[in-house]
Amino acid sequence: MYLHETTDLGEFDPNTIKSWKKPPSKRMNAFKIRAYIYQAESLPPCDATGASDPYIECWTPDEQNIRTAVVEQTNNPLYYETKEFLSEFNDVAEAPPVMLNFFDTDAGWFDSGDDYMGRAVVFLKDVAALTGDKELSTDDRIPVP
Repeated sequence: MYLHETTDLGEFDPNTIKSWKKPPSKRMNAFKIRAYIYQAESLPPCDATGASDPYIECWTPDEQNIRTAVVEQTNNPLYYETKEFLSEFNDVAEAPPVMLNFFDTDAGWFDSGDDYMGRAVVFLKDVAALTGDKELSTDDRIPVP
């Protein structure tokens, strides 16, 4: 049953419905974020040996589990990995930050879960300012470490 069939107002006019007058909300642009993870230095020791078994987990808005490999028995790990994920925003200034969480893996007899070591927060607007670009990169060049 249609609205214009149930009333005696004559022909149906879509302009009489307030919600139809509003323009649809603008969908944000989807961007692929690439995190080039090369190395970390001077991570805190988390094991009895004075070293750590660190890995890095990238937080994403859709909460994917994106993480690097575990580098065992070091406080200065070398990763040389590239991690990709999608993010939606309209402008670099309003882009969500890239958050890198550092963990020490504990895989032993008395496994109590991985230990949180710290966090690095990277704002995309600051990266664009450092590189001298006002916009994000649209090519596939890999930065030199």
